[in-house]
Amino acid sequence: MEEVEEIKFEELDDILDDDEELEEIKEVKDCSFNKFYAPIRSLFSSDSQLLDKFSLCNDHMERLRFLVEMEVVKNCLADIKAEREVISADQLPEPSPADPLQWKTVPKLSYGPNKKYPHLSKAVEVKSSTTEGRYMVAKQKIVPGDVLMVDTAYSTSLFEDYYKSHCNQCFIRIKEEPVNCPTCNTQRMHDTNYLRVHRWECPVLEYVDSKDIGRMATLAYRIVAQTGFNYLSNQAEQFESMEPTYKENDYISVFKQEDNMSVRPIGDHLKRCVTGLILTR
Repeated sequence: MEEVEEIKFEELDDILDDDEELEEIKEVKDCSFNKFYAPIRSLFSSDSQLLDKFSLCNDHMERLRFLVEMEVVKNCLADIKAEREVISADQLPEPSPADPLQWKTVPKLSYGPNKKYPHLSKAVEVKSSTTEGRYMVAKQKIVPGDVLMVDTAYSTSLFEDYYKSHCNQCFIRIKEEPVNCPTCNTQRMHDTNYLRVHRWECPVLEYVDSKDIGRMATLAYRIVAQTGFNYLSNQAEQFESMEPTYKENDYISVFKQEDNMSVRPIGDHLKRCVTGLILTR
């Protein structure tokens, strides 16, 4: 058997210094939702009077005002720092002239479009109730294979597990050289148009796309980023009175979705309010 040469302990430093392929071990920052939510949840769990006061709030705006006055919430939010700078407008490449790729041919609606809901077939009618929210009822005979809804998403979100393999805009598997985000280098896409929304989430992507915050957090953040802060802040008081058109890129159609707020437990309201504060921080 070949004799193995023994390496003395004091020689290890010289060997490591000479090895240029060794990468520097970087400290991984904990940006998980539970890191910020745990102390807040713990306080409410141990103080029933505090939880009762929170439960008496009439809506989320009142709940948010209640939370931001708490010292534990202030401390948690103070720890949230941007990991990168926002991509400036002059750093954005020219928009790609081509439309996003389609993974399959979009089918046509059976029986034609609904007058009020252009993305629905006129074979169905939309009704609403206080207990069930909105639901569809057939207006005529519908057979298997009929296409009753063809809609374009207001915003989309790709799960983190597929960042390296799929386009963040069209979700098609990337086979050619992709366009990478110039700052976080984790988002890949077929063209540059997606960067105009991603630029706002890029500095806080680790917080927004944390698995324990929930899959909907990234989508909610992108809806706000895509709609624009100026529009949302200037029109916020009018949203309740505005009627949705249910046409493409209509934010009010998103805003007027059923939220089932009255049936959610108080613990869910607490988590969602803390989520909202983290996402807007």
